[in-house]
Amino acid sequence: MPISRDSVSRANATYVEAMYQRYLADPESVPDDWALFFAGFDFAGGVPAPATTPRTEVEAPGGASTSELPAPGSPAARVFGLVTAYREFGHLLARLDPLSEPAATHPLLELERFALGSADLHRAVDPRPFRGDFRGTLEELVGALRETYCGTLGAEYMDIPDRDRRDWLEEHLERHRNRPQLLADERTRILEGLMMADAFEQFLHVKYVGQKRFSLEGAATLVPMLDSLLETAAGLEVDQLVIGMPHRGRLNVLANTLGKPLERVFGEFESAFGPEDMQDQGDVKYHLGFSTRRDTRSGQPPVAADPALQPEPPGVRQPGRDGLGARPPGAGG
Repeated sequence: MPISRDSVSRANATYVEAMYQRYLADPESVPDDWALFFAGFDFAGGVPAPATTPRTEVEAPGGASTSELPAPGSPAARVFGLVTAYREFGHLLARLDPLSEPAATHPLLELERFALGSADLHRAVDPRPFRGDFRGTLEELVGALRETYCGTLGAEYMDIPDRDRRDWLEEHLERHRNRPQLLADERTRILEGLMMADAFEQFLHVKYVGQKRFSLEGAATLVPMLDSLLETAAGLEVDQLVIGMPHRGRLNVLANTLGKPLERVFGEFESAFGPEDMQDQGDVKYHLGFSTRRDTRSGQPPVAADPALQPEPPGVRQPGRDGLGARPPGAGG
Protein backbone atom coordinates (compact mmCIF):
# COMPACT_ATOMS: atom_id res chain seq x y z
CA MET A 1 0.00 0.00 0.00
CA PRO A 2 1.50 3.39 -0.98
CA ILE A 3 2.43 5.70 1.87
CA SER A 4 0.04 8.62 2.31
CA ARG A 5 0.94 12.11 3.43
CA ASP A 6 -1.24 11.62 6.49
CA SER A 7 0.58 8.46 7.59
CA VAL A 8 3.95 10.20 7.22
CA SER A 9 2.81 13.24 9.17
CA ARG A 10 1.65 11.01 12.03
CA ALA A 11 4.75 8.81 12.00
CA ASN A 12 7.44 9.02 14.62
CA ALA A 13 9.89 11.66 13.41
CA THR A 14 12.91 9.73 14.69
CA TYR A 15 11.70 6.59 12.94
CA VAL A 16 11.28 8.44 9.63
CA GLU A 17 14.75 9.95 9.99
CA ALA A 18 16.23 6.49 10.68
CA MET A 19 14.49 5.11 7.60
CA TYR A 20 15.78 8.00 5.52
CA GLN A 21 19.36 7.42 6.68
CA ARG A 22 18.98 3.76 5.73
CA TYR A 23 17.68 4.84 2.34
CA LEU A 24 20.66 7.13 1.83
CA ALA A 25 23.03 4.30 2.73
CA ASP A 26 21.28 1.74 0.54
CA PRO A 27 17.90 2.37 -1.16
CA GLU A 28 17.23 -1.38 -1.26
CA SER A 29 17.42 -1.64 2.52
CA VAL A 30 14.02 0.05 2.98
CA PRO A 31 10.58 -1.13 1.78
CA ASP A 32 9.66 -0.14 -1.76
CA ASP A 33 6.96 2.31 -0.69
CA TRP A 34 9.40 4.16 1.57
CA ALA A 35 12.04 4.18 -1.17
CA LEU A 36 9.55 5.77 -3.58
CA PHE A 37 8.52 8.31 -0.96
CA PHE A 38 12.12 9.35 -0.25
CA ALA A 39 12.96 9.44 -3.95
CA GLY A 40 10.10 11.89 -4.49
CA PHE A 41 11.14 13.88 -1.45
CA ASP A 42 14.71 14.21 -2.72
CA PHE A 43 13.56 15.06 -6.24
CA ALA A 44 11.31 17.83 -4.95
CA GLY A 45 14.08 19.21 -2.80
CA GLY A 46 16.74 18.98 -5.47
CA VAL A 47 18.79 16.44 -3.51
CA PRO A 48 20.92 14.09 -5.66
CA ALA A 49 19.82 10.46 -5.81
CA PRO A 50 21.48 8.08 -3.33
CA ALA A 51 23.59 6.47 -6.04
CA THR A 52 25.55 9.72 -6.28
CA THR A 53 24.96 11.04 -2.77
CA PRO A 54 28.25 11.95 -1.10
CA ARG A 55 29.11 10.37 2.25
CA THR A 56 26.77 11.92 4.76
CA GLU A 57 27.64 13.10 8.25
CA VAL A 58 25.32 11.71 10.93
CA GLU A 59 25.26 12.05 14.67
CA ALA A 60 27.16 9.28 16.41
CA PRO A 61 25.45 7.24 19.14
CA GLY A 62 25.10 9.33 22.26
CA GLY A 63 25.72 12.54 20.32
CA ALA A 64 29.38 12.70 21.33
CA SER A 65 30.77 13.13 17.83
CA THR A 66 29.96 12.47 14.17
CA SER A 67 30.74 9.49 12.00
CA GLU A 68 30.27 8.90 8.31
CA LEU A 69 27.78 6.62 6.70
CA PRO A 70 29.39 4.21 4.25
CA ALA A 71 29.23 5.13 0.58
CA PRO A 72 25.91 4.02 -0.98
CA GLY A 73 26.17 0.66 -2.70
CA SER A 74 29.48 -0.22 -1.05
CA PRO A 75 29.93 -3.54 0.84
CA ALA A 76 29.95 -1.59 4.11
CA ALA A 77 26.60 0.01 3.21
CA ARG A 78 25.10 -3.41 2.52
CA VAL A 79 26.25 -4.69 5.91
CA PHE A 80 24.95 -1.50 7.50
CA GLY A 81 21.51 -2.18 6.04
CA LEU A 82 21.62 -5.83 7.14
CA VAL A 83 22.43 -4.96 10.76
CA THR A 84 19.70 -2.31 10.84
CA ALA A 85 17.18 -4.77 9.41
CA TYR A 86 17.94 -7.35 12.11
CA ARG A 87 17.47 -4.67 14.76
CA GLU A 88 14.08 -3.83 13.32
CA PHE A 89 12.76 -7.20 12.16
CA GLY A 90 14.88 -9.86 13.89
CA HIS A 91 12.12 -10.54 16.41
CA LEU A 92 10.05 -12.00 13.57
CA LEU A 93 12.36 -15.04 13.64
CA ALA A 94 12.61 -15.30 17.45
CA ARG A 95 11.95 -18.76 18.88
CA LEU A 96 8.99 -17.81 21.06
CA ASP A 97 6.65 -20.75 20.42
CA PRO A 98 7.84 -23.94 22.14
CA LEU A 99 5.33 -26.04 20.19
CA SER A 100 6.58 -25.28 16.70
CA GLU A 101 9.78 -24.64 14.83
CA PRO A 102 10.50 -21.02 13.91
CA ALA A 103 10.82 -19.95 10.31
CA ALA A 104 14.31 -20.44 8.93
CA THR A 105 14.34 -17.02 7.29
CA HIS A 106 12.22 -13.99 6.52
CA PRO A 107 11.96 -11.97 3.29
CA LEU A 108 12.98 -8.79 5.10
CA LEU A 109 16.20 -10.46 6.30
CA GLU A 110 17.28 -12.26 3.14
CA LEU A 111 20.86 -11.48 2.13
CA GLU A 112 19.73 -10.85 -1.44
CA ARG A 113 17.67 -7.91 -0.20
CA PHE A 114 20.95 -6.16 0.63
CA ALA A 115 22.79 -7.17 -2.55
CA LEU A 116 24.67 -9.87 -0.64
CA GLY A 117 24.88 -13.55 -1.44
CA SER A 118 26.42 -16.89 -0.52
CA ALA A 119 29.68 -15.84 -2.19
CA ASP A 120 30.04 -13.09 0.40
CA LEU A 121 29.55 -15.28 3.48
CA HIS A 122 33.22 -16.14 3.92
CA ARG A 123 34.51 -12.61 3.40
CA ALA A 124 35.65 -10.51 6.33
CA VAL A 125 33.33 -7.56 6.91
CA ASP A 126 33.19 -4.33 8.82
CA PRO A 127 30.39 -5.07 11.33
CA ARG A 128 29.38 -1.46 11.95
CA PRO A 129 26.90 -0.37 13.22
CA PHE A 130 26.81 -3.62 15.24
CA ARG A 131 27.94 -2.71 18.76
CA GLY A 132 29.12 -6.10 19.95
CA ASP A 133 32.74 -7.18 20.07
CA PHE A 134 33.08 -8.74 16.64
CA ARG A 135 35.73 -9.46 14.06
CA GLY A 136 35.06 -12.02 11.38
CA THR A 137 33.18 -12.98 8.24
CA LEU A 138 29.70 -12.07 7.06
CA GLU A 139 28.52 -15.56 7.99
CA GLU A 140 29.75 -15.05 11.56
CA LEU A 141 28.12 -11.63 11.70
CA VAL A 142 24.78 -13.10 10.62
CA GLY A 143 25.22 -15.70 13.36
CA ALA A 144 25.84 -12.96 15.93
CA LEU A 145 22.78 -11.04 14.75
CA ARG A 146 20.60 -14.14 14.92
CA GLU A 147 21.90 -15.00 18.38
CA THR A 148 21.08 -11.46 19.51
CA TYR A 149 17.70 -10.87 17.90
CA CYS A 150 16.32 -14.29 16.89
CA GLY A 151 16.83 -16.40 20.02
CA THR A 152 14.35 -17.34 22.71
CA LEU A 153 14.06 -13.71 23.77
CA GLY A 154 12.94 -11.30 21.05
CA ALA A 155 13.75 -7.60 21.06
CA GLU A 156 11.61 -4.95 19.37
CA TYR A 157 12.68 -1.42 20.24
CA MET A 158 13.38 0.59 17.09
CA ASP A 159 10.14 2.56 17.47
CA ILE A 160 11.27 4.03 20.81
CA PRO A 161 11.41 7.79 20.15
CA ASP A 162 14.23 8.48 22.63
CA ARG A 163 17.51 7.88 20.82
CA ASP A 164 19.54 7.59 24.03
CA ARG A 165 17.31 4.73 25.16
CA ARG A 166 17.63 2.96 21.84
CA ASP A 167 21.41 3.32 21.96
CA TRP A 168 21.44 1.93 25.51
CA LEU A 169 19.41 -1.09 24.46
CA GLU A 170 21.55 -1.71 21.39
CA GLU A 171 24.71 -1.53 23.49
CA HIS A 172 23.47 -4.01 26.09
CA LEU A 173 21.76 -6.38 23.67
CA GLU A 174 24.58 -6.64 21.15
CA ARG A 175 27.49 -6.61 23.57
CA HIS A 176 26.20 -9.74 25.35
CA ARG A 177 24.25 -11.27 22.44
CA ASN A 178 21.02 -10.75 24.39
CA ARG A 179 22.13 -13.18 27.10
CA PRO A 180 22.34 -11.80 30.65
CA GLN A 181 25.68 -12.39 32.31
CA LEU A 182 24.62 -14.20 35.49
CA LEU A 183 26.66 -15.87 38.19
CA ALA A 184 25.92 -19.46 39.17
CA ASP A 185 24.10 -18.50 42.37
CA GLU A 186 21.96 -16.02 40.43
CA ARG A 187 20.96 -18.71 37.96
CA THR A 188 20.14 -21.04 40.83
CA ARG A 189 17.98 -18.40 42.49
CA ILE A 190 16.05 -17.78 39.26
CA LEU A 191 15.45 -21.52 38.84
CA GLU A 192 14.24 -21.78 42.43
CA GLY A 193 11.81 -18.90 41.86
CA LEU A 194 10.39 -20.58 38.76
CA MET A 195 10.02 -23.93 40.52
CA MET A 196 8.32 -22.33 43.53
CA ALA A 197 5.88 -20.46 41.30
CA ASP A 198 5.00 -23.62 39.33
CA ALA A 199 4.69 -25.77 42.46
CA PHE A 200 2.34 -23.21 44.05
CA GLU A 201 -0.04 -23.29 41.07
CA GLN A 202 0.10 -27.09 40.80
CA PHE A 203 -0.81 -27.46 44.48
CA LEU A 204 -3.79 -25.12 44.16
CA HIS A 205 -4.96 -26.99 41.06
CA VAL A 206 -4.87 -30.37 42.83
CA LYS A 207 -6.07 -29.25 46.28
CA TYR A 208 -8.90 -26.91 45.31
CA VAL A 209 -10.45 -28.57 42.28
CA GLY A 210 -13.17 -26.54 40.62
CA GLN A 211 -12.54 -23.33 42.52
CA LYS A 212 -12.15 -20.09 40.61
CA ARG A 213 -8.47 -19.35 40.12
CA PHE A 214 -6.45 -16.73 38.27
CA SER A 215 -3.32 -18.76 37.71
CA LEU A 216 0.18 -17.56 36.89
CA GLU A 217 0.80 -20.66 34.77
CA GLY A 218 2.62 -19.71 31.60
CA ALA A 219 3.98 -16.52 33.15
CA ALA A 220 5.98 -17.87 36.09
CA THR A 221 8.95 -15.71 35.11
CA LEU A 222 7.11 -12.85 36.82
CA VAL A 223 8.29 -14.14 40.21
CA PRO A 224 12.07 -13.97 39.54
CA MET A 225 11.53 -10.71 37.63
CA LEU A 226 9.90 -9.09 40.67
CA ASP A 227 12.64 -10.52 42.86
CA SER A 228 15.23 -8.76 40.71
CA LEU A 229 13.15 -5.57 40.72
CA LEU A 230 12.99 -5.48 44.51
CA GLU A 231 16.73 -6.08 44.85
CA THR A 232 17.53 -3.35 42.32
CA ALA A 233 15.10 -0.94 43.99
CA ALA A 234 16.81 -1.47 47.34
CA GLY A 235 20.17 -0.70 45.75
CA LEU A 236 18.70 2.59 44.49
CA GLU A 237 17.54 3.43 48.03
CA VAL A 238 13.86 2.99 47.24
CA ASP A 239 11.95 2.74 50.51
CA GLN A 240 8.54 1.58 49.27
CA LEU A 241 7.05 -0.10 46.23
CA VAL A 242 3.37 -0.28 45.36
CA ILE A 243 2.85 -3.04 42.78
CA GLY A 244 -0.10 -2.64 40.42
CA MET A 245 -1.36 -6.20 40.44
CA PRO A 246 -4.12 -7.84 38.36
CA HIS A 247 -6.02 -10.90 39.50
CA ARG A 248 -3.85 -13.28 37.50
CA GLY A 249 -0.88 -14.42 39.54
CA ARG A 250 -1.70 -12.21 42.51
CA LEU A 251 -1.70 -15.02 45.08
CA ASN A 252 1.55 -16.41 43.70
CA VAL A 253 3.23 -13.03 44.06
CA LEU A 254 1.84 -12.59 47.57
CA ALA A 255 3.25 -15.96 48.63
CA ASN A 256 6.53 -16.25 46.74
CA THR A 257 7.60 -12.62 46.35
CA LEU A 258 6.17 -10.83 49.36
CA GLY A 259 6.21 -13.77 51.76
CA LYS A 260 2.56 -13.91 52.79
CA PRO A 261 2.25 -17.02 54.99
CA LEU A 262 1.01 -20.00 52.98
CA GLU A 263 -1.43 -21.03 55.69
CA ARG A 264 -3.19 -17.71 55.25
CA VAL A 265 -3.23 -18.00 51.47
CA PHE A 266 -4.62 -21.53 51.54
CA GLY A 267 -7.05 -20.67 54.32
CA GLU A 268 -8.67 -18.13 52.02
CA PHE A 269 -9.67 -20.99 49.71
CA GLU A 270 -11.73 -22.63 52.43
CA SER A 271 -15.50 -22.26 52.13
CA ALA A 272 -15.83 -20.52 55.50
CA PHE A 273 -13.58 -17.64 54.47
CA GLY A 274 -15.19 -14.21 54.10
CA PRO A 275 -18.63 -12.83 54.95
CA GLU A 276 -21.60 -15.03 54.11
CA ASP A 277 -22.93 -12.65 51.48
CA MET A 278 -19.61 -12.81 49.59
CA GLN A 279 -18.83 -16.54 49.75
CA ASP A 280 -20.34 -17.34 46.35
CA GLN A 281 -18.27 -14.76 44.47
CA GLY A 282 -15.13 -16.90 44.58
CA ASP A 283 -12.52 -14.21 44.00
CA VAL A 284 -12.59 -12.27 47.28
CA LYS A 285 -9.07 -13.52 48.04
CA TYR A 286 -7.83 -11.86 44.88
CA HIS A 287 -8.94 -8.47 46.22
CA LEU A 288 -7.13 -8.60 49.54
CA GLY A 289 -4.05 -6.52 50.13
CA PHE A 290 -0.87 -7.34 51.97
CA SER A 291 2.01 -5.19 53.18
CA THR A 292 5.45 -6.39 54.11
CA ARG A 293 9.02 -5.24 54.55
CA ARG A 294 11.22 -7.56 52.60
CA ASP A 295 14.86 -8.05 53.54
CA THR A 296 17.37 -7.89 50.70
CA ARG A 297 20.24 -10.23 49.94
CA SER A 298 22.58 -7.32 49.26
CA GLY A 299 22.34 -5.99 52.79
CA GLN A 300 20.50 -2.86 51.69
CA PRO A 301 17.67 -1.58 53.92
CA PRO A 302 14.46 -3.63 53.48
CA VAL A 303 11.87 -2.48 50.97
CA ALA A 304 8.21 -2.08 51.88
CA ALA A 305 6.04 -3.71 49.22
CA ASP A 306 2.27 -3.47 48.79
CA PRO A 307 0.46 -5.05 45.81
CA ALA A 308 -2.33 -2.66 44.84
CA LEU A 309 -5.30 -3.67 42.77
CA GLN A 310 -5.28 -3.00 39.07
CA PRO A 311 -6.78 0.40 38.14
CA GLU A 312 -10.57 0.38 38.25
CA PRO A 313 -13.20 2.80 36.88
CA PRO A 314 -13.97 5.91 38.94
CA GLY A 315 -16.43 5.20 41.73
CA VAL A 316 -15.56 1.50 41.98
CA ARG A 317 -14.36 0.62 45.43
CA GLN A 318 -11.26 -1.49 45.86
CA PRO A 319 -11.92 -4.31 48.34
CA GLY A 320 -8.88 -4.94 50.45
CA ARG A 321 -7.99 -1.23 50.51
CA ASP A 322 -11.16 0.72 51.31
CA GLY A 323 -13.88 -1.87 51.77
CA LEU A 324 -13.91 -5.60 52.43
CA GLY A 325 -10.66 -6.61 54.06
CA ALA A 326 -9.56 -3.03 54.75
CA ARG A 327 -6.62 -2.82 57.12
CA PRO A 328 -4.92 -0.14 59.16
CA PRO A 329 -1.64 1.26 57.81
CA GLY A 330 1.25 -1.15 58.28
CA ALA A 331 -0.99 -4.15 58.95
CA GLY A 332 -1.15 -7.26 56.81
CA GLY A 333 -4.38 -8.05 55.01
